[in-house]
Amino acid sequence: MTDSRRATLGRAVDLGQVASIPPRRTAAPGEPLTARDSLDRGQTLTFITMWIVVVFLASALEPPPANPNAAPVLAAVLTTLFIAGIGATALLALTRSRSHTAVASLYTGTVALAMTIACPAVGHHHLAPWWFAQLAVVMAPIIWSLGQLRIARTREL
Repeated sequence: MTDSRRATLGRAVDLGQVASIPPRRTAAPGEPLTARDSLDRGQTLTFITMWIVVVFLASALEPPPANPNAAPVLAAVLTTLFIAGIGATALLALTRSRSHTAVASLYTGTVALAMTIACPAVGHHHLAPWWFAQLAVVMAPIIWSLGQLRIARTREL
């Protein structure tokens, strides 16, 4: 037995002096979300507008296509999913639910990232410096949405 263990062997802890820790509350199914999970006005506007800004910036960065007819079905499917994601993110932002809006925004970001990666992969555009700029434009809202989801998941109710 070590000296430090021997020194504490005879000590007793008075549990009456130990502060009690209240249990963590969670939202029950069907219980309305508390104000801690709701978005403020600036965050709501950010969620509503950020993917529209990404569309304009990403489109402005792209050069003319090297092969306009490369994978038209894939382009149509990804564009449809992206537009649906933008709509879902905007509608959920209006509910002011941080967690639901962040999940919808991450879905939108996943589709936007797939579009960005698929573009040079299928030969629609050549890989060039513009692609890395577009990748950064797409990744910024994804990282912000991950941060919002982390805030929603770690806050106590």
